This record gives sequence, C-alpha cells and structure tokens, in this order.
Amino acid sequence: MKKRHYVLIAAGMALFCFLYIAVMGKTYTVKYNAPAGITSADQINVQFEVPGIAVLTEKKIEDGTLYLSFASVDEGRTFFEYDYGGLSSNGNYLYVHRFGIMTYGNIIGACTGCQVIPISLAAFLALFMIGLWKQYKAGIRENLYRYRNIRILGLFIFLVPIWVFLVTQVFNSQGLYGMIRFLLESANAFAYLAFPVAFIAFIIVTFSNLHLIIREGFNWRNALGALLGIAVCFCTFLPSMLYRWLEKVPYFDIHNMRSIGVFIDLAVESGVMVFLTYLECILAATIVLGLKAARHIPAFDRDYILILGCQIKADGTPTKLLQGRIDRALEFAKMQKEASGKDIVFVPSGGKGDDEVISEAACMANYLAEKGVDPSSILVEDKSVSTETNFRNSLELIQKHTDKKDPKIAFATTNFHVFRAGILATRLGIYAEGIGGKTKSYFWINAFVREFIATLYAERKTHILTILGMILLVAASAYAVYASYLV
Repeated sequence: MKKRHYVLIAAGMALFCFLYIAVMGKTYTVKYNAPAGITSADQINVQFEVPGIAVLTEKKIEDGTLYLSFASVDEGRTFFEYDYGGLSSNGNYLYVHRFGIMTYGNIIGACTGCQVIPISLAAFLALFMIGLWKQYKAGIRENLYRYRNIRILGLFIFLVPIWVFLVTQVFNSQGLYGMIRFLLESANAFAYLAFPVAFIAFIIVTFSNLHLIIREGFNWRNALGALLGIAVCFCTFLPSMLYRWLEKVPYFDIHNMRSIGVFIDLAVESGVMVFLTYLECILAATIVLGLKAARHIPAFDRDYILILGCQIKADGTPTKLLQGRIDRALEFAKMQKEASGKDIVFVPSGGKGDDEVISEAACMANYLAEKGVDPSSILVEDKSVSTETNFRNSLELIQKHTDKKDPKIAFATTNFHVFRAGILATRLGIYAEGIGGKTKSYFWINAFVREFIATLYAERKTHILTILGMILLVAASAYAVYASYLV
C-alpha cells in the first residue's frame, strides 16, 4: 500500500470519528457510586453553576450506581454538583463544544461515543503494521542485506506496544485527554521497565568490550558498546534530573497543572523516552537481522564462493578467525554438492600486508589445497586491502573466468561480519549470499553495536525525520494536556 493510501484512510477514519461523535456526543451519562442510604434518585438534587449550557435529562439509581444523564444546550462550560439532603455534594465540569458535543471533566475529556477514537486508531495502526510487516518480509526475500530492512523491522517493534496500549484504551476510554495521557505515561513506563534490561546489557557489553580491548587492543570502535550503554543510562535518568531541576526553579511550579513547567517536564520526559525506545527497537531489529544473516544458508546453486581474507599468522598459516571462514566455505561446498550435485569454485581474496609473509589469498589457497580442493577450482585474488576491494576485485576475476552474464556468488566470512559484508556487496551492485563461520562471543556484542550505528548513519535522513515527527507529536500531545487545564 502506498503512502497516499494511508493518508486517505487516515483522513477517512478521522472524518468518520468526528461525524460519529457529533451525532452521539450531544448527551453524556455520568456514573457515581450511589450515596449510602439513598434508595431513590428523587432524593438527589442537581444544580448547575452556569445555567443554559446543559440540562439534566435523567437521574436514576440501579444496583448501587447513580446515573446522571445530561444533554447539551449551548456552547460553553458549566460546573454541576449534586447533593442529597444537603449532607454531601459531588460534581465536575461539563464542556459543550461546537456542534453540541459534550465532554466531561475536561475540554478534551470523555464523551459519548469517544471509544470510536482508540478503536479507529488501533485499526489504522494495525493496518499500517500489517503493511510494514509485508514490506519487511518482501525486503528480506528480495535482499536480506539492506539497512532498510532494519528500519522497517525496528519501527514495527516500536509500534507493537503502542497498539497494545490503544486496544486497552478501548475498554477504558476517557476521551482524548485520557488517551493522550495514557499513551504518554505508557511510553515513559515502557522505557523505565526496559531500563533494568538495558542496565544489565550495559554491564555485559562493558565486560565484553574490556575483553575485546585486552585481546584486540584499544580503539574507539572496540569501546562502542560501553559508550552506547552509558548514553542509554544517561537518557533514562535525564527526565528525573530535569524534574528535580524544575522543582528548584522558582517560576516553574511543576505541581500546578496550569504552570508551563508541567508542559516542559511532560514534553521532555515523554520525548526522551520515545526517542530512547525507538533507538532500542532499532537495536533489537539490528540484532535480529544480524543473527538471521549469520544463520542464513545460501541457495545450493552457487557458481563461486568468495572467502574474505583477514590477518594471517607469522608463519603464513591461517589464524583461527580465517580458518573458520575457510572451513565454512568448504562446508557449504560439501552441502551444495550433496544437495544439488553442483561443484563450486573457491575465490580466496586478500592481499599481503606489511607484516605478512605471503598474501592472505595465497594462505587460504594453500589451506584449501591441503583439504583436497583441486587447484583448478581455486581463483586467487591477492590484491585486495579491504572488504570493498575483496568484492570488487573478486567480481572482476570471476567475470574473466566465466561466460555467464550473472554468475551466482556466495561469500564466506565470520558470522558477525556477514550482514555488514552483504550490505557492502549490495552497495557495489553485487548480489551475493553470505555464510558465517564461528567466532568468539565477545566479537558479537560490539558487532551489533557497530551495525546499529551504521544503520542509523546509512538512513540518517529517514531516522531523523521519523524521530522529529515522533517528538513533535509528543510535544503536541503534552501541550494538549497542559492547555486543557487553561480553559
């Protein structure tokens, strides 16, 4: 479904909600616990602060509940109260809007038929989420290695709890005010509930990063996980810090709902939490697709399998990391042969570094020969110095070797590197399916963080627009709550 279709559906639902409430909302029935000892509604006396705004049309007591029914008369606001023999009184505000729509307690409070709003929103959101899920499934079928897939899945995960919250509001609708307040508070609660998980993850990531730094040396890339954890923890506590600061500012009375400080606190708190929750959902989607890419097995119709090189030992033999990649390529070749009977050509790719005695490609070719691979089934690409040149140079070599216009290519790398390598191949216009070799667990966590950051950067414009849209919506919602107390 295209964007304009969603816009038309949203506009149609909004019009339907307005017309439905305009028809149904001219009356409203308030329910109270019947006062003790009162058995007849005739004992209840109802008075209006401002007459001529609304009228009482019915009062009755059934099963211990007092029902007071009102009808709108003229646009305005009035306070009503009821008493029984002068012993006690209770009441609230009634607002009559244009078209005779009556709301209870608040200018955007509950009204007859207001359940149609969360029902329509939940229905629209469900339709939108179905569309997102279809886009995601189609996207990974077409090409697993796209950052767009992460964005779509992350947005889907983000919308799931919102949809659940909307559905619960159908059974507990308090009008626009109640729904907006509930959603804002739910967003905050979701982020706070996720904090213990985020904090534990931060501890695990920090220790993982320390292990990685000890093994691989210190650089800012190896500390990304810990830095992200610190940022998440800081953002979680930022609203509380702001609240304490606002409490000390004399001209911001955050305990008075008419104070601008209430709006600032609510808008910032909810905005930060929505922002944080969105990022956590994108990270979750990154992990899901990273694992999916690592566990993916290419179709058994490949003509070539490219083995991405990495550091070799001082004696010219493969390191454990490189050996894992070669063994995974050999394993795939065996699986393909057994499944389809088709042989595959190995393309070890990697140049010679200043501290290496031979090229990485030559090292891999020697290992393949030791494992019984026919030299005629090995194409050595020994000029590459990066993953990008691995793909670019290997493709040129493959095109010289075959008469096929579009040879089917697989690539073997370490499991945490499959998704990133596949993304790079896609950007170069090369469609290749990856297969991952095992590696140490401490590589995984930092790899997820790097992919998460790469995802945000790759589609930064879309993410920025999405986040800004959410923050503006949150700010508008917070202002609606604040402004409702000013009337």
